[in-house]
Amino acid sequence: MRVDEYRIPYEDKEPRYQSVLVTLSLIAFLVYFCILREENDIDDLIYVDLETSLNRCETEYNKKKAAKLALK
Repeated sequence: MRVDEYRIPYEDKEPRYQSVLVTLSLIAFLVYFCILREENDIDDLIYVDLETSLNRCETEYNKKKAAKLALK
């Protein structure tokens, strides 16, 4: 059996309203994430300078390492 025997050619087209729905969904997504959404603490972490982040991580690591050595 061949697939073409069971395929209905006129049903293979995309619906007329598909492009409108995709466009509206994309617009809604962009409006929410680019305009309406409030910044949160994760956004603040993203905008921090890399050197500042690395220094903070290094000091936290050194504190944990010192605490482990003090327990031994």
